[in-house]
Amino acid sequence: MAKPSPWTQSGDPDYEEQVQEAVTLIEEWHGSSKFKPLTPITSAFRQKDVAIGGDPKFREMSHFLTSYTHQERLVGMHHGDVSPRKDGIDSMNRRVRSLAHDAKVESPTHRSFPSSPRFAMAGSSITGAVAAAPSNPSSDADSPRASQALGLDAELNRRLKWREELDRNLRRLMTDVELGRDPNMKHYGHKMVCEQFEKRYDWFKDCGDKEVLKEQKGPPFVRYDPAKPVMAGSTRGIPKN
Repeated sequence: MAKPSPWTQSGDPDYEEQVQEAVTLIEEWHGSSKFKPLTPITSAFRQKDVAIGGDPKFREMSHFLTSYTHQERLVGMHHGDVSPRKDGIDSMNRRVRSLAHDAKVESPTHRSFPSSPRFAMAGSSITGAVAAAPSNPSSDADSPRASQALGLDAELNRRLKWREELDRNLRRLMTDVELGRDPNMKHYGHKMVCEQFEKRYDWFKDCGDKEVLKEQKGPPFVRYDPAKPVMAGSTRGIPKN
């Protein structure tokens, strides 16, 4: 007669059934699924996945989503080149004519202007009452400068839309890093997250092109090569007494 196990309770079929189910689950876990402990390779992926928020590549992409230095510079240059400032031109012309009229010093004998190179070169055009011709809006719209401005507007709008689309796709990919951790994959999920992260960064560098380079965060220090010429304004080349 077999000796009863101390872990079983005779006369309790429900308890014996629960124990048998637990044994079956343990056998399936260690036998069918062939579970293995973390290997050095998978543990390296796990460490990288846990600290992925501090990865330099992750920080670069996060900084790109909040940096618009190059875009603001483009907008500023564009608005500065569309048309020069025209406010105050008429008032300035009137002021210059008034100063030129007040500067006329007539001689008591000859009643003529004194010999001055400034008046000799300008003649009577300084004090002339000829008003500036009003600008014609229709002619300005057809001018080459206006056509160039319209082309610059279209190019700027295209670049702004491209940057907006790039930011939208990059935010989605950054969110997918968190959503990609599938608990059903166990420790292999860390490897999947790391591999997908590298692919996302390669896409970011390829699609971002020059925009990524111009939005990179600069180092908080200045490097120099002692073998190269001294930079402008540097006191490194001043001989010491």
